Amino acid sequence: MAEYAYTTVPSKLRPFLEKIRDVGVPPKVTQAWLASIGFSSTNDRSLVSVMKLVGFIDAGGRPTDAWEAYRGGRRDALATGIRSGFALLFETYPDAQVRSNADLESVVKSSAPKLGRETVSRVVSTFKHLVALADFAAVEDAGERERTERRRSMADEPDIALPAAIRYGGTGVTIHINVQLTLPATTDGSVYEKLFAAMRAHLLEGMTDGP
Repeated sequence: MAEYAYTTVPSKLRPFLEKIRDVGVPPKVTQAWLASIGFSSTNDRSLVSVMKLVGFIDAGGRPTDAWEAYRGGRRDALATGIRSGFALLFETYPDAQVRSNADLESVVKSSAPKLGRETVSRVVSTFKHLVALADFAAVEDAGERERTERRRSMADEPDIALPAAIRYGGTGVTIHINVQLTLPATTDGSVYEKLFAAMRAHLLEGMTDGP
């Protein structure tokens, strides 16, 4: 069964995340720290489990690099965390961030059938409130740039023709083979050495295996 984290006070996600940008980074997120920044209600503690879900706090309660990134103005850090924390929603709907409550509730119900109706509603509400504070467009743009760079890198990989002559003993026949290789773009010479060594080994087999 899938596991979901949620908060009973989703409306406080915005002020909490805004507060992250205003205050210093605590060594650890504790109840005392929450109270010190104005979140003293018992229900406010559920915000911590949500921050862990999106990767802003680690298992020990310490703020992560994602917390730092969001604090520095990068709302895409939250979008990335949402995609990871609510991965099942995005596996079902790649555009889960714009899907209706009904669509999302259906996924949550089917993946966690033991959850009651109210809990399912809270999970979706938590998700929706988080989405409203994240920048998914930036994440999608970064992904497209990465794919474009990968395609460009593959297009720039050099093609090397390696002529090889194999003579089969006793027949007097020489076969010329033109081998076309597409090599990866790398500065690690050992990659090429291993590749050519493997090619040489295969070519030499032809010299010993006569017809």
